[in-house]
Amino acid sequence: MKTGTQGQILPPELHSEIVGFCSPSALRYLPLVNKEFRFHSEKLLYAHVAVRSSRQWQVGVFETLATDTTKAGYVKFLSLEFDQPEHPTDSLVLQRLVSAGPALKNLKDLRIRLRQDLRLENYTAGVFSMLCAGYFQLNTLFVGDYYDFGAVLKAQEHLTVLGVFEAMFYYGPRFLLKSVKDHPLIAVYLRRHGDASKPKVTLAPELLSLKHARDFDAILGKALESDDMAMIPRAEQVTDVAVYLEHVPSREIFEAFIDATARLFVNLRYLQLELPCSDDTYLTTPIQSGTLHFRPMQAVLKLLSLCTSLKSLTWSDDSRSRGYALVAFLNVIKTLRHPLEELNIRTHNDSAPEVWEEVYKLEGLKRMSIWRMEGPPRVLQGWCEKLGPTLESLELGRCAGVPPPPLRELRLKGASASGITGVLAVLPKLKVLDTEYLPSFGRARPASSSSTPPPALETLTVRTSSGDFMGPQKLWPWILELIPGPAASLHTFSLHSFVMNVMGKGSISVPGEFLLELSRVHGATLRQVILGDAMLTLGDVECLVDRCVGLEVLSCGTVASMEKVDMIKKALEGERSLRSLTLHIDWIVGEDGRTPSEPFTLQTAREWMLRSEDPSLRHIAINDRHYTGEWVLQVTDDTQGEMRDAGDEEIEALSSQFEALGTMRASKKELRRYIKFDSAPGIVKTF
Repeated sequence: MKTGTQGQILPPELHSEIVGFCSPSALRYLPLVNKEFRFHSEKLLYAHVAVRSSRQWQVGVFETLATDTTKAGYVKFLSLEFDQPEHPTDSLVLQRLVSAGPALKNLKDLRIRLRQDLRLENYTAGVFSMLCAGYFQLNTLFVGDYYDFGAVLKAQEHLTVLGVFEAMFYYGPRFLLKSVKDHPLIAVYLRRHGDASKPKVTLAPELLSLKHARDFDAILGKALESDDMAMIPRAEQVTDVAVYLEHVPSREIFEAFIDATARLFVNLRYLQLELPCSDDTYLTTPIQSGTLHFRPMQAVLKLLSLCTSLKSLTWSDDSRSRGYALVAFLNVIKTLRHPLEELNIRTHNDSAPEVWEEVYKLEGLKRMSIWRMEGPPRVLQGWCEKLGPTLESLELGRCAGVPPPPLRELRLKGASASGITGVLAVLPKLKVLDTEYLPSFGRARPASSSSTPPPALETLTVRTSSGDFMGPQKLWPWILELIPGPAASLHTFSLHSFVMNVMGKGSISVPGEFLLELSRVHGATLRQVILGDAMLTLGDVECLVDRCVGLEVLSCGTVASMEKVDMIKKALEGERSLRSLTLHIDWIVGEDGRTPSEPFTLQTAREWMLRSEDPSLRHIAINDRHYTGEWVLQVTDDTQGEMRDAGDEEIEALSSQFEALGTMRASKKELRRYIKFDSAPGIVKTF
């Protein structure tokens, strides 16, 4: 019996092997089996600790690390991120972390990201002291940029990867390079850039040793594997990389770094090189011989050739050079598998004619931008035929002396409000404008001194969003600035808008003063006013249809009482040519609290459409209900339906036309007015 019992006991050397096969969720239960399993499972459980302070059930981990030196000694990876909003335990977590510092003797990877309110000296000083005390030797460290990295690196002699969150200074790497001396290091700066899930990565390769440069992809790739922090992306998620060079590294190191970067960031789309040297210092008689100095142009071009998904190139040069270095980049771009989609050129001097010849050889561009301080205007002379089939966006920063183009239709997206008025000044023949309203937050541009009047727009479409139910503060005067008159010209005005704030999604309110000025200037020509669900008062509706004598289409939102639908009809009494009316109505319950089941009925629609001898109203839409009036030629017998007037020449002519088409002849035909009611898409009833 004793022998049998001993046979059921697992050999001790198998415990660690068994634990190694367990998933993280199963490891939590193994300590309950026996002491041996508890020992091995706790070593794995505490080896990787990731805490976000918003998950309060995890805050107790630091209490354990501060009081149990054995478990603290198991920790190899520690990640701490403070989320929004604040928690009462935040300061306590930092205190316990600092207290646990002396026991974290095996810690190799530390990542701490503090919220803005925790970046005070009384919080950061403890963490800084812990980093410099020599309790542990890190291989990887991710922290904010509010520490003395020179002192940290002096204490952390084995540090290989230094990641810095949210650099406070644009030239953050410059300050790091000045404080770090003789310490090979992979330095990574992470800043939010547009999409929060894809932060911008900045690298400083001149801190690399040759060994680190060759193993750069493996070392940094491993550091980016952890997804415990939202700010740290995986390597395959990185599309934007900036490389900062204060001094030129050795050729061997830089080429190894370039190769490793291409291997690591497989989806790289945007590469920014911050180089202190002028482009002409890399070249010797480039057009004649095409030879290149290194410094480090050859390695950069090699990296460019590996960017198989490259979509955009921005060339910025504020020196007095003639831009010869751009030719070398263009030659590489022409060899890439996919054509370039966007080219931006920002220079002080005009580039040499030979450079423009190479630029003009590019095909397939969708977006083009050229800005120069000096030189003759470049308005795509000799390039239009190549770019015409694909070019969608064009930005020219110097057009002096160039006659304005005969453009009649223009649709813009992403242009600032202040810039659009300047665009109209050089398009005198423009008739159709479709644009967004994007407020300009910089200094207002001075009014142009040009005497050229703005174009007489016939169709204006404005798209905007706002957090205020009254709309963006300067939206309405800006719209009037686009169509100032004095002669009436506008036929169609459309506004696509929505309000999004803490109250949820809502509708924008159109001020009455704006409608008065719009109708004063363009009332004689306006045919369509399409405001979507933008809100007007019934008084504004009445004013609009009364002052715009030829108005045919009106779409807007309003507020009305369920018991006083006739108030809407009264507001429309002045109209003479309205053919389509769309109202998004917020119904108000009557004073007695009773609500009719159908405030607006089919009979109401019939009365509105037939309220005069010569009605023009053909379509009424009230919220999700649509009513359409139309004439229908109906075949009847002698005893059914209303008989047509035999003397009606128009109906006689229509009847004869239908008979001539070969329709079955009947005893009587009559032309009658019908109303079609549509309560849901695809369901139409005829009455």
